[in-house]
Amino acid sequence: MITARKLKRSEQGFTVAELMVATAILFFALAAIIGGVQFAAASTQQSTMRERAVNLGNRVIEQARIMDYDYVGVDTIGAPVFGDLNVRAKQFLDDEGFRGLSDVDVQVVYARDADNMPTYKVVTAIVSWEQPFFKGLESEVKVESAITGKSTDMDTGHVCVTVKDRETEQPINGARVEITHETGGSLRPQYTGQLGNQPGEALFAYVPTGLISDRAVTVNDDYIMNYDELPDRLEVEAGTMLKFTVYAERKASGKVHVVDDEGKPISGATVRLSGNNFLGGDRDTDAEGQADFLRELLPNQIYRVMAWHDDSYPNPGYASLVVKSSDETAEATVILTRARTLNVTVKNPNRLPVPKAKVQVQGPVMENLTPMDVAGSPKETASSGLASFDLVTSGAYIIKVSAEGYWPAEKNITYEGSQMNVEIILSGPSGSLQVTCAKEQFYGKSGATPEQMYWDGWQNVRITRVSNREIVYEGEKDVKRGVGTLKILGLTEGRYYVQHESGTGKWYPDPGIIVNVIEGATATVILIW
Repeated sequence: MITARKLKRSEQGFTVAELMVATAILFFALAAIIGGVQFAAASTQQSTMRERAVNLGNRVIEQARIMDYDYVGVDTIGAPVFGDLNVRAKQFLDDEGFRGLSDVDVQVVYARDADNMPTYKVVTAIVSWEQPFFKGLESEVKVESAITGKSTDMDTGHVCVTVKDRETEQPINGARVEITHETGGSLRPQYTGQLGNQPGEALFAYVPTGLISDRAVTVNDDYIMNYDELPDRLEVEAGTMLKFTVYAERKASGKVHVVDDEGKPISGATVRLSGNNFLGGDRDTDAEGQADFLRELLPNQIYRVMAWHDDSYPNPGYASLVVKSSDETAEATVILTRARTLNVTVKNPNRLPVPKAKVQVQGPVMENLTPMDVAGSPKETASSGLASFDLVTSGAYIIKVSAEGYWPAEKNITYEGSQMNVEIILSGPSGSLQVTCAKEQFYGKSGATPEQMYWDGWQNVRITRVSNREIVYEGEKDVKRGVGTLKILGLTEGRYYVQHESGTGKWYPDPGIIVNVIEGATATVILIW
């Protein structure tokens, strides 16, 4: 028979609660061990990172020492090679094994003495990185050093330029300041708000004594400089600080409208502004007769406006452009008056001007009446071949032209009350002229080939009438290859000077070789050079 018996306590197993407690104790023990191992590893990594950070900081300091002293701390792309310390320092990060969330920042300030005078520059490199597990561990290192590079003798002084907004009187940081010394040398550009200076200040330390110019201050595209308030003399004195303020004004805009005396817009007119250091250049009006000057003008200023066009408007027009503020666009209108003249241009068959031609204008032509000469008629043409007449009445007119060596010409026109340009081409008993262009080195020499004796290609030739020095032809002609000749047709009878220009701008011989041209014949001349 089977009977049950009660087990002793020593023979019983673990309860569930006891197992849970034991597991928890084991977990915390293991966690403590693993945490200690991780902390030890992080500490080792921390030591390595600190060592690398110190090396990086020292490299930045050494970089600063070999730089141009004036550029140390100047944050500008315009600096020379390795000029921007922050840029160069970030290149060092990879060299020293920094990866991921790491950074380096370089700060440069001027140390000052008791009189607030700059003494030397203090360079601080701050290297930081992120610890992935132990946030409490130090993850930043600062490396600091003083560097000098300027003479501190008593033949130098300091210059402090403050740039402010004219309207708000607030300092402007980031303005680029250049200074030119009377010796002709330019100091290294400095930027306002850097090197520990006050907002809007740019400091030039240890500048040679003498006069300086500050007319090279630039801010950004929203500002324009006004130098008119500066003193006449800016002199650096030994052992002192020269301070002055330059005001930048927010740029304003302007529009200029150019119209004729009937109020119609004039396209293609040229508009020029002058005054208040305006350097923007001329503008041409668009199809609406408008020229824009966008964000180029000083507020609270008056600019002189001049506009002009072609011969249809012989006289320029003027106006004033009043710029009140940068918030509104100033506008001005210039009126150009149309010419009420008849312009007669007389030319020869080669379309060159005929000077001293007699031009007679008669009219208006009316039925059963003999036309009369208009005021100023007859006139002689100028060297440009032009003769102008003021006509009062619209209608039909007769133009008669005569000139030495040409047949008289006549032309009927209808004048409609505005400027009119008429061109008259004269002709006459004509002959031709053949010019041979020979090389002095080979021409007439025994055994020389035509290619050696004569010039090929384009040659510049001028033909001038002897009697009145009228240039009847001037330009290039294509010389026949291997022969060196060119032919000019349509020359009226008479004596002419023939000259050549070889690319130097001078015509020779002076006054030229004289040739007599006869109707229906070809005269010849040889130019040797």
